[in-house]
Amino acid sequence: MAETTNTPVTVLGLGAMGHALAATLLKGGHPTTVWNRTPGKAADLVATGATATTSVAEAVQAGGPIIVVLFDHASVHTTLDPVVAELSGRQVINLTSTAPEEARELATWAAGHGIDYLDGGIMAVPSMIGQPGASILYSGSRTPL
Repeated sequence: MAETTNTPVTVLGLGAMGHALAATLLKGGHPTTVWNRTPGKAADLVATGATATTSVAEAVQAGGPIIVVLFDHASVHTTLDPVVAELSGRQVINLTSTAPEEARELATWAAGHGIDYLDGGIMAVPSMIGQPGASILYSGSRTPL
């Protein structure tokens, strides 16, 4: 029987939605690395198998796609700009709520740094993540993730 491996994933931001996404990834068997600006929000995720990091740089070094679920557009730049060199050639999926012009700006920013970028909107509340009826709409780079 062939062994299957699940893609490792990093989640930046553990508000209600980021936490729900990380928990669902763990349940799906994905090695999951998490980071949050405020320490301590990852304890229950770590107890179920996540790896918590204390820095964004350490989190993005973990490998796999990087899912960003932060407060707003400015916080995405505050978080990712210092590690932009480490993001080159990587896949970033931004699920932070942003305005259309902010999403376009982030896509341009990412392309300028060699980052495969998707921008998405979550059509669910946190308790729906991983359940039928939850959807994520996305657009961006055609490079397969």
